[in-house]
Amino acid sequence: MPRVGWYGDIFVLPDCAIGPEGCEEVLYQPPHDASHHWKVRGTLEEWLVQVGRFCSGNSRLLLAASCGFAGTILGLVEAESGGLHFYGDTSTGKTTALVVGGSVCGGGGKIGFAQTWRTTINGLEATAEAHNDGTLFLDELAQVDPREAADTAYLLANGQGKARMTRSIGARKKLQWTELFVSTGELTLAEHASSAGKKVKGGVEVRLINIEADAGQGLGLFEDLHGIAAPEQLANQLKAAALRCYGTPLRAFLRRLVQDRAAIERRVRELRA
Repeated sequence: MPRVGWYGDIFVLPDCAIGPEGCEEVLYQPPHDASHHWKVRGTLEEWLVQVGRFCSGNSRLLLAASCGFAGTILGLVEAESGGLHFYGDTSTGKTTALVVGGSVCGGGGKIGFAQTWRTTINGLEATAEAHNDGTLFLDELAQVDPREAADTAYLLANGQGKARMTRSIGARKKLQWTELFVSTGELTLAEHASSAGKKVKGGVEVRLINIEADAGQGLGLFEDLHGIAAPEQLANQLKAAALRCYGTPLRAFLRRLVQDRAAIERRVRELRA
């Protein structure tokens, strides 16, 4: 299998494949050496106590963490790629939501499982495919050239890279993916693009939904501090926990998912309807 994601009833990750009992063995064999953050550290119980329980009562955290699981379901119900964008002032805790959400899937990087928007188009395509059938978390939209911001977001939501020629003048295979992506930034996509005189078309805006990071309770990102003295203290505690304990929730979810995939597909379709 040349990329992560679904292979029949089996979900392939760089270091393992998760499938129903008695399934065939599938190995991840990427076409080139590539670093990744689909890693595991700590136990599921540790994640639940140190990270997961603080999502309760906090809508933005709950949404970000839910996205970490939801990316794996898109392909099962033939849903399209798309994203969410948390926007607001630097002090609201946007990156905290990103690090917490990413810890569902993996970690090990400077901001855990998350990446930054600061990359080339080629680099972003490779990163997108490396998160196929999963969720890509991207920090700081401001790092994208505002003249290219709308096209970049559309590229992610469209699910495939640009056609290119090889050195031998042959057509290079397009990179493809199905995924959710979760973004942060001080401005919305439209506001960022407009700073360079660019307009964002409606088709892009429905593919990247804006969500104000401030929950409106005077606590920035949070609505419930769970007994912690201040929002800043909870944000720092959560980020530290999510950076040292990660990856186990998604694998537990996938192990459950592959045991009764048909029933789960039906349930998701019912919820969508």
